[in-house]
Amino acid sequence: SAHALAPRDPSPRKPRMATKKRKSEAAAVASKNTKISKAQESTPKDVTIDGAKNPAFSLYYHRKHCKTCLKVDDWLQTAGIISPEFRDVDKNKMSTSEAIRIVREGKRLRGTKGTKDVDLTVAEASDDQIKDVILGPSKAPRAPLLVVDDTVVVGFSPAVLKDVFRGSNES
Repeated sequence: SAHALAPRDPSPRKPRMATKKRKSEAAAVASKNTKISKAQESTPKDVTIDGAKNPAFSLYYHRKHCKTCLKVDDWLQTAGIISPEFRDVDKNKMSTSEAIRIVREGKRLRGTKGTKDVDLTVAEASDDQIKDVILGPSKAPRAPLLVVDDTVVVGFSPAVLKDVFRGSNES
């Protein structure tokens, strides 16, 4: 007796090219992050941006495949600025209380909320105001978060980054 063939799965299959493309895009992102990490070891701390010396850049909290974090990576690389400490969100999550403590150790909190740039003086800000800037929709600390001298930067704004990296040496 002949066996009946199982009905074919009606769901469309993804073409092989799409899978290869996704894999190559993921490999490119991973390679880019590796290049930044390797460059980190060989780049001097005294690089300049528009004639100003590179300030103390002590922490870069980021998510490996986050589009906003990749924009910050590109901006930093173009400016010749390398972070001394990368902290990957997926491997080492930051609690809300830790994020607030980091902000409170500084003097200023700069960030972006949508298209709006935020600039808070930490000593005058309430914890709720700080949380409004540093927490995302999931109520977890947002990435990217950078600590530059006495300023914490959350999100991506080329104007804010340029101001923070250049302006921190002018005081």
